[in-house]
Amino acid sequence: MGARGGLHPKRDRRSARRELTPDRRGSGAERSQRYLPIRRLIIGTIVIASLALVGLLAVLILSYTPVFTITGVDADATAHMDSDSIVRLAAVDDGATLLNLDESKVTNNLRKNPWVGSVEYVREFPDRLRIVVYERDIEAIVVMGTGSVAWCLGADGVWVEPYPIDVPDGSSMGDVALGEAQSLGVLLITDVPASVSPVAGTTATDSVITAVSSYRNGFSSAMNAQVVSYSVPSLDSIACTLSSGVEVSLGAPTDIEAKETAVGAILAAHENKVTYINVRVPSSPTYRAIASDDVQAGTGATGSAT
Repeated sequence: MGARGGLHPKRDRRSARRELTPDRRGSGAERSQRYLPIRRLIIGTIVIASLALVGLLAVLILSYTPVFTITGVDADATAHMDSDSIVRLAAVDDGATLLNLDESKVTNNLRKNPWVGSVEYVREFPDRLRIVVYERDIEAIVVMGTGSVAWCLGADGVWVEPYPIDVPDGSSMGDVALGEAQSLGVLLITDVPASVSPVAGTTATDSVITAVSSYRNGFSSAMNAQVVSYSVPSLDSIACTLSSGVEVSLGAPTDIEAKETAVGAILAAHENKVTYINVRVPSSPTYRAIASDDVQAGTGATGSAT
């Protein structure tokens, strides 16, 4: 067949290639659509970061200007501190603003009173500051070995202040102190050696006091709920009294879990008959029991508050 009237192989191949080649313009548009959310995310992130930076710079600039200068300080009274004494103790610097207030400095000023646990600052724009003091929780009343002085011990192990106890004629310091502790819902620690010298606002580091904390942390909540008092004449002579009146000789704070297990086993096996348990060596515990089916709580389990 002649070249004029026949097929044109080269032209046909070019046409086929054109048909098989993808539309680059179409694929570019698809890619653009695909990357559009990413671009928007990047742009949005840049905008947010820019606004945050502008806001930060604005706060920084305002903190060094007299805008929002504190002209009045209010405080909520607590059980042991009135509002006026809190404001005086806070000693907020003249010229301080709601934006540049040195909270750490004010908190340290307030903690000169050992009752102060934590502090919250409420900014009441444009110019007033309200201070909210949360008092330190009390963990125990601690009676010194002389039996004439008692102290409040905070839940964080800080000595708070002496606790006055009036002992009527015919009553013992132990019974009255236990009654006071029970009325406050706290623990009683007695027979503290003379070497312990509490100072308000300082942490109790004496071994017999930290030993009680070790037992409190090592015992289960159920066991702690049964203990009404600890006697701590020395580290090796630590004992506790349960709400049932049972005295438990514990010794130094070692093998605490095993000691609790031994106490629980003896109480379960001799219900309402045990008066004394010794678990200083928890693998060989000893106990005293009576034949009666009902052991009444002893004087160490109940107190008489004044």
